[in-house]
Amino acid sequence: MEQPERYKDGRDPVLDFWRGISIILVIESHLVFFRFHSFFVSLGNTAYEKNFIRAFLTVSWHAGDVGVKIFLVISGFLITKILISELDRTGSISIAKFYLRRFFRIIPAYAGYLLGMGLFAALGWTATIDRSNISCIAFLANASATPCTWNLLHLWSLSVEEQFYAVWPLFILLLPALRRTPTIAALCVLFSVFSAFKIFFMHGWIDNGWAFASIAGGALYAASSTVRHYVNIPSAPLTGVSALFMGILFLVSAKTSHAPEQFAYALLSSFAILRLIMALRHIPRFLASRAFHYMRNIGLASYSLYLWQQPFTNNPAFYRDSSPLSMPLFLVPVALISYHMLEKPIHSWSSARFRTYNNGNY
Repeated sequence: MEQPERYKDGRDPVLDFWRGISIILVIESHLVFFRFHSFFVSLGNTAYEKNFIRAFLTVSWHAGDVGVKIFLVISGFLITKILISELDRTGSISIAKFYLRRFFRIIPAYAGYLLGMGLFAALGWTATIDRSNISCIAFLANASATPCTWNLLHLWSLSVEEQFYAVWPLFILLLPALRRTPTIAALCVLFSVFSAFKIFFMHGWIDNGWAFASIAGGALYAASSTVRHYVNIPSAPLTGVSALFMGILFLVSAKTSHAPEQFAYALLSSFAILRLIMALRHIPRFLASRAFHYMRNIGLASYSLYLWQQPFTNNPAFYRDSSPLSMPLFLVPVALISYHMLEKPIHSWSSARFRTYNNGNY
């Protein structure tokens, strides 16, 4: 199977592969920790088995965090790369075209999800969305004083991205080029401090500092040739060390809430993830494999899968009688309908209409 460097529409297949990995981690986390939690808990009989199951549930929960982090790192990298490339090429950034691209990339599938939830509520399959959740719908789910209902809870990470999109074009445009790298590096450190000391930490689990540190890490990779040089060193042992380091950071952060460990995880894990993402480009046999091809295709539909996985992965006790949402396998056709009927055609149209750079991934 021949592996092109890019799709005809400019998309980067390696990044789409990692989007596939990330959404699989998120779905696995929700299915294990929420949908089938009681099943897994019931499996343990001896103390050893119970401890193993408890560890498995903990790792599954944090695997979802890793999936979200991959999304955020890729987003920070790509958006910053696109903006800097446009600025370097034209001397300016078309703010209007950027926002229009973002609107048509995010809103159609998002509106389809909200309308679908409204329809399912009318059919009695799920709970209605009331006025107390307006902030969750308005891309403020990560900062809402009122916790979002389950079907909107996952929108906290989309809210983080939308807030990033809102300010970043002006940030890149107005910041002098010589100050760009040190300023973004300072943001990486600042947001990691926020994560370590639970600043802007909402509802006991939404870590805004960690999320924005992830985006800033991707942005720093795009902005700094020095960071790219060290991350991209073609060395299999270094990639292995990065994977081991990421695993250690992951396990330590899952085991403790101490500030130093949380700071290290928020700050350094982005660069370990970037190392793993970019190292894949140096494995041509895998890039030509069917496994890569299948995961890349999952990555293409990752946004629709992200939107729609939430109602299909809830705790069974919350489903109403005879609700099709209680059957997780229905997620696949629903997400594919969203992707092929809303997300893909509108994104293709808007990318051609408002293109300022070869921005197929976005």
